[in-house]
Amino acid sequence: MMNEKDEHYCQMAFDLLNTHLSKWDKKDFIESGGQIRVANMFYSSVFYAKSIKTGIVGMDSFNDSTVDDHFISPRVMCHVIMEKMNHLLDDYEEFKEYFHCCQHTIKISSRKNNLVKIKNNNGKIRIPRLTVDKYDDLKYYNKNTCRIETEFPLKHMVPKEFTEYEEEHLLT
Repeated sequence: MMNEKDEHYCQMAFDLLNTHLSKWDKKDFIESGGQIRVANMFYSSVFYAKSIKTGIVGMDSFNDSTVDDHFISPRVMCHVIMEKMNHLLDDYEEFKEYFHCCQHTIKISSRKNNLVKIKNNNGKIRIPRLTVDKYDDLKYYNKNTCRIETEFPLKHMVPKEFTEYEEEHLLT
């Protein structure tokens, strides 16, 4: 259940994507940076809504500066919704579930965060590694169970459609 602030930003994101859906795949919109701007605004909506700290901490972050990383990239999720799942823009309650996915964060080192960021090549999303794989080279401390995890423990939270989109946009 979302609080009032989260609901406000989620509704803003929903309205934003609905406003831009008809022009999303138009050449002039893409070339003018429209997709990038909309994805950035979607990210801002997720960012300003409350982050949900999962309690998962990359072991590399104990010796480095840290960031709370939205491990399901809001910018990529924006593209997934607009290009593969725009039926969500007809159903606010279902849209809200995907927005909510993006609110979850893990704590990782700034260095690792820079390595896993998505790339943008002339307005085209390029994915260096799938989200379900890109955190596998770390060990994690799980604050909820007080255990060390040797595999990224939140893979199950990544929507299948998200992974399918990433597979289509992997850097080669």
